[in-house]
Amino acid sequence: MRIGIAPESGKWYLRFFVSWDESGSRLEGDFDITVRKELESSFREEVLPELGVAIEEENAETYYQRIRA
Repeated sequence: MRIGIAPESGKWYLRFFVSWDESGSRLEGDFDITVRKELESSFREEVLPELGVAIEEENAETYYQRIRA
């Protein structure tokens, strides 16, 4: 099950999923975040470099079409 959180302002929406691996010894998961258009530049400049993980970008419409397929 994915968990989603967002501020009341709706400026961003974070969804994540975490579960134990098959052996029950390690947590695995993923996340995605949607930000408003006006936050894209500052998110790329200020947040992405601090994450330390590889990021794939796609627009929200493409993302929702893909996950609903």
